[in-house]
Amino acid sequence: MNKQFQKYFFSTQQKSLNQFYIPNKVQPLQFNPQSNSPGTLSPKIQKNSPWTKDEVIESTEKHVVFTWGATDTMRKSAKDFVRGEGIYLIDYAGNKYIDWTSQAVSNNLGYTIPDSIHDAISKQLKTLPNLYGGLTISEPKAKLAQILNDITPSNITGFLFPCTGSDANEVAIRAARRFTGKQKILTRYKSYHGGSIGSLTATGDFRRQFAENGVSGFVKFFDFQAMQFQWGKNQEESINNYLAYLEELIINEGHHTVAAIMIETITGSGGVLINPDGVLRGIRSLCDKYKILLILDEVMVGLGRTGEFFSFQSYEGIVPDIFTCAKGISASFLPLSGVGFSKEIQDYFRTNALGWGTTFQAHPVSCVCGLEVIKYMIDKEIIQHVKKLEKTMHKRMEGLLQKHNCLRQGRGRGLFGAFDIVGKDGQLIQMNYSDPNPEPVIKFKQRLLENGIFMWVRAPVLHCAPPLIITESELNDGFDRLDDALKVMDH
Repeated sequence: MNKQFQKYFFSTQQKSLNQFYIPNKVQPLQFNPQSNSPGTLSPKIQKNSPWTKDEVIESTEKHVVFTWGATDTMRKSAKDFVRGEGIYLIDYAGNKYIDWTSQAVSNNLGYTIPDSIHDAISKQLKTLPNLYGGLTISEPKAKLAQILNDITPSNITGFLFPCTGSDANEVAIRAARRFTGKQKILTRYKSYHGGSIGSLTATGDFRRQFAENGVSGFVKFFDFQAMQFQWGKNQEESINNYLAYLEELIINEGHHTVAAIMIETITGSGGVLINPDGVLRGIRSLCDKYKILLILDEVMVGLGRTGEFFSFQSYEGIVPDIFTCAKGISASFLPLSGVGFSKEIQDYFRTNALGWGTTFQAHPVSCVCGLEVIKYMIDKEIIQHVKKLEKTMHKRMEGLLQKHNCLRQGRGRGLFGAFDIVGKDGQLIQMNYSDPNPEPVIKFKQRLLENGIFMWVRAPVLHCAPPLIITESELNDGFDRLDDALKVMDH
């Protein structure tokens, strides 16, 4: 509407019922310009020498944002580290700490990168540092897909390489919906599947509250390990009742609307909740009965953590339709994740678009890292090493359970374990994302650092998941230090 017509229109328009609609007069927008010029480089950035601890703390306080909790609270409780070697982290004062949870259960090979992996990464950086995986073919991607094909069941034939565990689970969800033409994904309440909008909505634990108004189509169901009740009088009855409950859910949701059941093979963040064989067999059977896909999230447990390349391989006869992995696939030396597809699903996407992609998918340097990590694990028999240490792990965990009344129960497989901690009333110490640590937990975390242990602690769960390269003597040393620290939570 030009100005001349606008002036004529508004001056001649008469008020009358059911006449041509009269809009508001267009008001000019008010623009408030701000300077967008760059600043000057800080003198700290310009110098080539390493920063002091005070310089690091200062810039962190001024400019770094933390994630799962309030930044100021998390920053004050965060520990500074400057380097690592073997299973140890080393702070600015030169103090060494056993990394008792492999960071986020991810640094499976510790902090001394093997020469074969380092050299392969360096070579790839010099020859072809990057390719966009959505448009190109490369040797690193092909080799990584081949070696994964070689160590997974014969029906898993197709692989895709995103960047993070969240990415991998997003791919799994997208693929299940595209392949089946159905929308609903059933996930468990205690699960954690990632921090992106889709994977966090699939998550069941407390962190889902950050995304519950986001993506629709996720239906939660209870874990086998319920907090407030038991499924039956014994294991067999409990399994039967649990599977009957899940089938009831599927029927009521409408099996024709359910694309997949997505679970962690062993629920990790929620407390190393190990599925009995009968539970996984039953879920696989329900998926087959109702033509629902089974997605197994192996982001935390995949690549050796439980004494198999993939945790589902410790369950006889269990093969997922889709599985995801991350963390251990590159020992977290570089960002990398993977998604494995059954042949049927892979063949479907030969002629149908998956409809997903990211800039760094199948990054050649990360793929080389993943390939060399798996080769190193095979050459050094890391899987066998984990199985051997499982006996020591279980023995020491059992000893702590019997000794400390702050521990109610524990679970473990391979080098993956967890305890449940309780207060004086015998009840689990519960925490939400915004809750401060109870006083006994604060004292416990302080004693851990004094004893030279760095570990991820979030009540009511204490995880035990050291790097897979840990020796038996180092493992016993870690449990001795943990034993002493637990005394401050006893009552």
